[in-house]
Amino acid sequence: GDWEYDSENDVLYSISERPTKFHRKIKGQWQVVDKEGFQKFCEENIDKIKAEILEYGFDYEIEGMKHRQRCREKDITYMGTTMSFLIGAKLVGQEETTDWYFEDNFHHTMNLESLMMFATFGKTFLDGVYKAENYFKTLEEPKIVTKEEYLQKIQEFQVPKLQALRR
Repeated sequence: GDWEYDSENDVLYSISERPTKFHRKIKGQWQVVDKEGFQKFCEENIDKIKAEILEYGFDYEIEGMKHRQRCREKDITYMGTTMSFLIGAKLVGQEETTDWYFEDNFHHTMNLESLMMFATFGKTFLDGVYKAENYFKTLEEPKIVTKEEYLQKIQEFQVPKLQALRR
């Protein structure tokens, strides 16, 4: 039951070996025969991986322990709103703090400076997510990207920015 016959190219192949429905085995090699369909397939795969990565978010280290921060719209909105209030307080001469709770229910009190560092780390992560998306979607030859490759590309984009932050 795993075999399929391609009468156009007179070849019998295992369905599980076929990379996508946009490929055909021609002269012993898998070749893309529907470039537009394959491009769309690859872009949808990238979108799915990006959504998973944003849903998970990133791990932020505090005193040697990593705590997960998700990157859903509501998380980003809350961070922006909180930062606006802390900036507003500073403008009228008050030093306020905020209580931040991570996904693991870890509680951390932050002032404007520590929230800025946290937000900058988060922004660097988000920049990496969208740069990786653009990188993969604009490759000359579309490819089926794995989540590991996507995460690796985010790291590549993030590292120089994070090193600059630490200076």
